[in-house]
Amino acid sequence: MHISHAALALLVIAGFPAQVQLPKTTPAEYISLKVTSDVEEVAPGGTVELSVEIQPDRDMRVFALGASHFRPVTLVVGSHRDVSLRRPRYTVPERQKNPGDNKRVPLYDGTFTIAQPIIVSTKAKPGQVLDIVGTLTYQVCNDRIVYPEKRVMVRWRINVKELTIGGQD
Repeated sequence: MHISHAALALLVIAGFPAQVQLPKTTPAEYISLKVTSDVEEVAPGGTVELSVEIQPDRDMRVFALGASHFRPVTLVVGSHRDVSLRRPRYTVPERQKNPGDNKRVPLYDGTFTIAQPIIVSTKAKPGQVLDIVGTLTYQVCNDRIVYPEKRVMVRWRINVKELTIGGQD
C-alpha cells in the first residue's frame, strides 16, 4: 500500500481517521528507505532506538559525513516535549572516487543505517502516542553525475505504556 503525504493530508482534511498508518518504506528519489524502531511501545523514562535504513538505487552512491563540498546524509529529528535526543549513529562509510576527479570522499554504495536513540520523558502519559517526525537530507552521485540534494520526511509512532512494577519494561 502506498500513501503519499499529500494523500494522507487529504484523508485527514476529509474527516477520515488520523490513525491511517504511513507505510514503513517511505518513497524517496534515488534511494529506498525503511523507517523502524526497536520497540513499538515504551514505558515513561524508557529508551527507544529510531532507525532509517537507506538503500541507494542501482549505480547510485550517497555522500556521507566528512564529504566536503557535498551535502552528506543527515537525519534531523524534530523536537518533542516528551522526548530527549541522544547522538545519532551512522554506519561507517567507504572512501571512494568522486565523480569528475580522483579525490576520494566518504560514500555509501550499499545499504546503511542511521540510528537515533531517544529517551522518553518520565512525564509522558501511558496511552499517549508519540508522533516523532524527522527530515532526512542527502545527496547522491553515480560515476558521472552529482545530483542536487534531496529531502524526505520520516515518521515514527511510539506508544507509551504503563510502567510495570519494579520499573521493568
